[in-house]
Formats: sequence, structure tokens, C-alpha cells
Amino acid sequence: MVYLVLAAQFESFIHPLVIMLTVPLAVAGALFGLWVMGETLNIYSQIGLIMLVGLAAKNGILFGVLATTAFTLFVVPVAYDLLARRTGSPGDVGRQLEREGAAPSAGPDPASKSPDPAE
Repeated sequence: MVYLVLAAQFESFIHPLVIMLTVPLAVAGALFGLWVMGETLNIYSQIGLIMLVGLAAKNGILFGVLATTAFTLFVVPVAYDLLARRTGSPGDVGRQLEREGAAPSAGPDPASKSPDPAE
């Protein structure tokens, strides 16, 4: 249910996954750090965990927005440029057809009728 709400909010299926994975990993890392250092799970460390959850969620959201913006601004235009490098505009295609001797046609010309064999 949380995933669906986040997916509707961010209009993406990837961003909710990033947010929902960063928070448990951050908490697991904090608990692992407490265990390695031999510290207890007291009220101060619990407050720190709550702050860490908020910070991890905020950073997950900001990273998702930043990654999407960078992808849209930099990667997509480069991909379009690479894909469309060998294509031309419609005017270029028309000029190329004229050079090859074929006239571009938009459909049958009503002024030129084919001769009717019955006449």
C-alpha cells in the first residue's frame, strides 16, 4: 500500500523502490554500527535512528529527483543525437528524392487523369 501511494505521488515505479530500500538499509547500518561499537540501544540512539530514517527518506527523494533531472537533461538529448545522426529533416528527404529523379508525391493529382480506354 505504501508503494502504491509513493508511486502515485512520484509518478514513477522506480522512485518508491529507492526510498523504500534506503530507509531499512540505513537503519540496519546504524544498528550494525551500534553492535560493532558495543553500544546499547538507549533513548539517545533511538532518537538518532528516528532522525536517520527522516534523513535517509529525504536523501532518497532528492537523489531520485536529481537522477531523473540529470537523465532528462543530459542523457536523453545525447541518445536522440546519436540515434538521429543519420536521418534528415523532411525537407532533406524531399530534396534527395528530387535529385534522384523522383518527385515527392502527396497523393494523386486531380488535374492529371489517366486516359479512359472506353472513350
